[in-house]
Amino acid sequence: MEGDPTAGEHHPSMRCGRGRLAHDAASGVEWPEPQQNRSNVADARKINGIEVGPHANCPGVTLNNARLSGANLYCINLRNASLVEADLNGAYLAEAKLIGSNLAGAKLAGANLAGANLQRAVLIGADLTGANLRRADLTGAQLGGTVLVGARFCHTIMPDQRLRNTDC
Repeated sequence: MEGDPTAGEHHPSMRCGRGRLAHDAASGVEWPEPQQNRSNVADARKINGIEVGPHANCPGVTLNNARLSGANLYCINLRNASLVEADLNGAYLAEAKLIGSNLAGAKLAGANLAGANLQRAVLIGADLTGANLRRADLTGAQLGGTVLVGARFCHTIMPDQRLRNTDC
């Protein structure tokens, strides 16, 4: 969330960057080699040379059409990122920083966005069916055409800054 003292810090085992990588052309995903003493290595993914995973710091990154369904992206910093039409179905995005990000047309059905900061995010046409939006901050977010059927709200700050507590 905004004001987080760890905002911008890199988790010791994760980073976001580009490199020369061979990747599966069909999926665009490359899994890193297992290493000892890295509890989250199975959660790390490289997409077009960009490593994403829990605590990754990836502001401004472009991951349009990325396939990240079920990914563990806990506390990831995707401020001002472009995730247009990305598949994030069932992804774990709790405490994620998605401030100003473009998630137009993204698939977020069943995603866990508890405590996520989505201030000024573009969610036009996104599918958030059954998503967990408890404690999420949607201040100023654009929700036109967004599917929110079955989404859960508790202490959720809506775009107009009103609290929604329908599922507390």
